[in-house]
Amino acid sequence: MSLFLRRQKNIVSWLPLEKTDRVLEIGCGCGAVTGALCRRAGHVDAVEISPRRAEIAAYRNQDCANLTIHVGNLNDLALGEADRREIHA
Repeated sequence: MSLFLRRQKNIVSWLPLEKTDRVLEIGCGCGAVTGALCRRAGHVDAVEISPRRAEIAAYRNQDCANLTIHVGNLNDLALGEADRREIHA
């Protein structure tokens, strides 16, 4: 495992995530942590305001079937009010 992948894993390892959890990643950037979240959670909704960064995140995490990337300002997106357990990091 590369140093980069180990760091990604370490960043989210302390989060009490389960495969039934849905994660909202605000400001996913180029998706450096997004894949690690996808491997731990049932679904990840990643929000990125920059279309270019969102495109990079999508390419970087194209193997994650449980990922939806939303492009835009979080305040302008209708993500729904699903049942959720909140963990702030």
